[in-house]
Amino acid sequence: MYPKIFLFGVPRSGTTWLSRVLSASGSYALVHEPDNETNLFMGLVSKCGLPRFPYVRPSEVKTRYKKLFQYAANGRLVHHSSNRNALMYRATRMSKRRTLQLLASGGDVCSAIKLPVYTVSKHLLTKRRPRKRVIVKSVHSVLSLPFLIKHLSFKPVIIQRNPLNIFSSYKVMEMPDQHRHFQRRTRLLADFDIEPFPSQRVSADVLAGYQLGVFNKVIDTYNNAHAAINVIDYEQVVLNPYREIERICEDLGIAYGDAIRSFLKQSFRPGKGYTTHRLPAAQRRVYKTRLSTAEMDAFEEGYILGRGTLDFERL
Repeated sequence: MYPKIFLFGVPRSGTTWLSRVLSASGSYALVHEPDNETNLFMGLVSKCGLPRFPYVRPSEVKTRYKKLFQYAANGRLVHHSSNRNALMYRATRMSKRRTLQLLASGGDVCSAIKLPVYTVSKHLLTKRRPRKRVIVKSVHSVLSLPFLIKHLSFKPVIIQRNPLNIFSSYKVMEMPDQHRHFQRRTRLLADFDIEPFPSQRVSADVLAGYQLGVFNKVIDTYNNAHAAINVIDYEQVVLNPYREIERICEDLGIAYGDAIRSFLKQSFRPGKGYTTHRLPAAQRRVYKTRLSTAEMDAFEEGYILGRGTLDFERL
């Protein structure tokens, strides 16, 4: 059994559902998105000067960013639903809407705050350490995975999902995270030999494809370079969830028993939005009911440019 598990993936790839399934065992406490600027105030101030999806090289010194995940891994962060966390957002007038607007514009969120927030935000740390082991779930730090591997000790897990299913979820949810100006991230593109994005105006669907293509090229590079990473195929899991979750638990040293089976059974019902309810049989090809052929074509055009190849099929 691993004392700490970090679960990574891109937004809408199934990370929330899987993290809750694994923590349902009762042997792990779940730390949900400590680096989400709209979720936890400590995450906001620890990413000052960094974009929504930071790319931090292992050789860089990003002390606050590193400490954020150290606190998360040690169970030191207060829960995002705590009064202390909500008070910090109110005191700095950083509503979720305002934070997202600043992030979407590419601005530095911390520059809009006039208080010594990092010093004050340390009140968001708890002195108690959890008696349970910890699962840290993050969709915003996957580009910085080697940095985290260098500075922390944990079992890295990445869940990957058919890009068309992810894209269809972005469309339904109208998520701004489907396009975070990756075409402007020149250092990231150069480090992974990714084709620069053409300067002419293109559709949002092409840009979304490009971003997911970049994500998957970086993730595949990390998977090949780090043998310790446990890669999970979401479509394979929903094809036979009870058997696959049992296999994942065995790989991670998590006890698979009645508690997890009960959680799975309860989650297998219709859901929408950010709920973790889902009908497994419909998940593998859910994009077919959400996307037009034109939308899929545009997405794949951008994906090929970012990934360098089309490494998935229309199921």
